[in-house]
Amino acid sequence: TGFIADRLGYGIPEKVFIPKSSQTDPVFHLLSRAGYGPWPGDIERVRKMGTRAWIEEQLHPEKIDDRMCDFRTRRFESISLDSGMRYEFKREVLRKDLARHSLLRSVYSKKQLQESMVEFFSDHFNIYIEKGDCIYLKATDDAAVIRKNVFGRFYDLVLASATSPAMLVYLDGKENKKVGLDGIPNENYARELLELHTLGVDGGYTQKDVYEAARCLTGWKLNSGTGRGTASFDASLHDNGEKTVLGETIRSGGGEKDVERLVSITCNHPSTARHLASRLVKHFVSDDAPRSLIDRVARKYTQTDGQIKPL
Repeated sequence: TGFIADRLGYGIPEKVFIPKSSQTDPVFHLLSRAGYGPWPGDIERVRKMGTRAWIEEQLHPEKIDDRMCDFRTRRFESISLDSGMRYEFKREVLRKDLARHSLLRSVYSKKQLQESMVEFFSDHFNIYIEKGDCIYLKATDDAAVIRKNVFGRFYDLVLASATSPAMLVYLDGKENKKVGLDGIPNENYARELLELHTLGVDGGYTQKDVYEAARCLTGWKLNSGTGRGTASFDASLHDNGEKTVLGETIRSGGGEKDVERLVSITCNHPSTARHLASRLVKHFVSDDAPRSLIDRVARKYTQTDGQIKPL
């Protein structure tokens, strides 16, 4: 085992660097913020290759050999199964598999920036696994929503989350359907979308925007039978009328495309750029985030059409 670990870059060097200064080492700071702290020998390696080269390497996880980590984590059978098959497992088994899988990847993965980003966005699009069927659906959400889009466009990440079976359960989207003129659709997810996922609590939206956003999101439901654990759109449950969100009109007759238009409007709003930039800077740089850096990251978000990787 030791021989294999050495060959795959998991060996421990004969000598390990010991800091001699009371000041925080910038390489240590990078590895602790952009990852989960240095593996023995990492500080020397990053100092030799340079921090920019390390970041560039981490931004291309598909080129990083992570076989040893994959070998360690594949023991958790429930993680890789389809959601429907996961219903055959006891909740306690699923709970432990989710926690252990996440822990081992954070410790052993060489794709440290990716794992840190996965944690960041899993928190940003939080799902409480103890609510309803969320525990059966969360592993699929982790893979198909978070991991798949963690270095892509923020729009794609938000859209995938909005129609994710786990999110439809957690924030009651599966209960959101067309109502009469005096009725109120289920606003739980719409409010979370505006308040936490995109614009932020001080982003400038109104209760009217929440209501109109909820109308855009009507019609999504969980499937049963052979499709258990998946979601689909039911046009008969959707409010197909005209909506106005954040001052922009969504024309009637859009059907399931209404959610795409809604996500586009919210992701392109200036408040979203600032909100996401602030959270990223606090996560990767400092809890006391410099305003100038937040502004710079927000401009980058706008200039790159919400591409997460260049931020």
